[in-house]
Amino acid sequence: MTPRKMSEQLFAEISMTAALGPTRHSIREFRTILEAIFRHLTLRERRSFLNLFGRMEFVFESQRTDPSIRAQAHALRRYANHHSHSRIDPSREDWQLSLKAICETVTHFFDAPVPDALLSLYQNLGEEKLQVLPPPKGEDGISIRIHVSEFSNLEVRDDISYFTVHGVEEDLGEISLRLWNGLPGSMSHLHHLLRPHNTLLVTECRKAEEGQANYTTTKDSLAVLEPDLLMDVSELANCFEDRDGKPEIFLAGNLVPQASSYHAYLGTLVNSVLDENVRNPDANAKTAIEIALRDNFLNALPHGQARISQ
Repeated sequence: MTPRKMSEQLFAEISMTAALGPTRHSIREFRTILEAIFRHLTLRERRSFLNLFGRMEFVFESQRTDPSIRAQAHALRRYANHHSHSRIDPSREDWQLSLKAICETVTHFFDAPVPDALLSLYQNLGEEKLQVLPPPKGEDGISIRIHVSEFSNLEVRDDISYFTVHGVEEDLGEISLRLWNGLPGSMSHLHHLLRPHNTLLVTECRKAEEGQANYTTTKDSLAVLEPDLLMDVSELANCFEDRDGKPEIFLAGNLVPQASSYHAYLGTLVNSVLDENVRNPDANAKTAIEIALRDNFLNALPHGQARISQ
């Protein structure tokens, strides 16, 4: 779907939701639309995302999104999460600011102006933005899930290795987290595996002395590096349909942004052969098929040699 078509569809859904007025149901629908935006923006990504927060941070980091858009989108996500368990309707001003946040998010990512009918619903607020304070966390025993933007070099002091991670936490916003756990060399393996855009879950953290927004691990902390890709067992099983089995087909399939079904692939081949016959009526049928296979070889990878040879 083109950006223009997508923006038209999103604004149509926002308009229908806005017609509900300042209700908790409309806020929940705004979150659904927010998720649709970021699912569309990550449509061709093969990595898995644990939740909407992880998906949003990946887009923000990869597209170097304006900080004001990031703040508004995250504020709407947190506000909508709160209202998903609430029986109280939002105030009209909070509803207007939520509407403004979702409209400006669409405008930013799809380069489309906000329809006048929607703009008139919040235009009286001027430059005011939706603000949602993160829930307070205690001093000790904090679990932190941080979306990594960068991290320092590994340092060693008194045979204890440590390093600092910078990134965004779902509730706390931008933070710095120093990782160590008191065992010689224990952090070196994690540091070697860590990459920007990874998500790191760390338990039993506490506030550090350097500042309110900085945290550190303790001797009881556990660090879990969450996976970039979750393997689909069904896709893996499809590699063993014939007697020999070819597990490399699963890996090859990951090279294709969106693998089409086998029948859709055959349809593509037929269309390519017909196009070649139109361009060159005297073309040999075998040659036309070979050209079609050559032009669509990447889409053939997930289906394997045995099925293609049929």
